[in-house]
Amino acid sequence: MTESLKSQLRNVGFDVTGEIRDAVSSLGIFINPKDIQRGQSGNPMQCTTAQCLRRAIDSKHARVAVFLSTAYVQIPGVSHVRRYQVPTNLRRDVIIPQDEGTEIMPGDYILRAPSASFRLGQAAERRERLRKLREEGKKPPMSRRIGPTKRNIRIRWQRTT
Repeated sequence: MTESLKSQLRNVGFDVTGEIRDAVSSLGIFINPKDIQRGQSGNPMQCTTAQCLRRAIDSKHARVAVFLSTAYVQIPGVSHVRRYQVPTNLRRDVIIPQDEGTEIMPGDYILRAPSASFRLGQAAERRERLRKLREEGKKPPMSRRIGPTKRNIRIRWQRTT
């Protein structure tokens, strides 16, 4: 998994001689009109959010790539690449409108350190646990449901035949 991610980052211009690490703390950014003006649609390294991130970390030479769910930042002189989780509101208000060519509004956003289920290697670990359970002939655990699951549902109308 990491090798394919490294090759993808290499394709967009990152120096991935070091490792890719999940960020340990969140990073707050403010997208201003100048970032919006400089941003290029369809280019994850030159988009509005990437311009803003370079300004936020105070480095014009930092390599930054912002995709729909993940942002990668590499500061000059540091071999590793930091990985952030892109929040839904940033994706909805900035990234998608820029790619569609619609208006982008300035605002505050927080790139979060990846949550436990979003960290590197977690998907592979889940798949491995499920594979072992299947080999043992056991059923995988039930997925968690959001909201109440045991409540009476009242039928307001019923089709009669």
